[in-house]
Amino acid sequence: MSKKAYYVLGIVLIIILVSAIAFLVLNKEDTSTTIQPNDLAKDTILQAAPTREDIRMVMVDGKLYYDTGSDSDITARCGVMDGQITSTVESGVTPTENDQSNFGIDYGYQFVDENNIDVVIEGHWVRFKVSE
Repeated sequence: MSKKAYYVLGIVLIIILVSAIAFLVLNKEDTSTTIQPNDLAKDTILQAAPTREDIRMVMVDGKLYYDTGSDSDITARCGVMDGQITSTVESGVTPTENDQSNFGIDYGYQFVDENNIDVVIEGHWVRFKVSE
């Protein structure tokens, strides 16, 4: 083979090598992770059960309701709220007054039955159940 052929072959191999490296660098998956609050529980091997102080609560008509962690199963609703959360206490503190929560104010709610209410939080309905 002539010297010219070796040079061409060398250049082709260099181009292939550079292309392969560029492909790997540009298509590398991001292995860094951003930890979200909900991910912490998934990654913890031994996690403690949430205490009552960790759970969102609201007092309505003298009853203390706890967040069930579930969205409401009701699909059709009337447009009228049965009430609104008008005062709040710190997170982890138990509400003691009617229409008071430990997660904020200006949330509307509707009664489901004597033991459950649904609270609309950030556009979706969350089920709360009376304390047992």
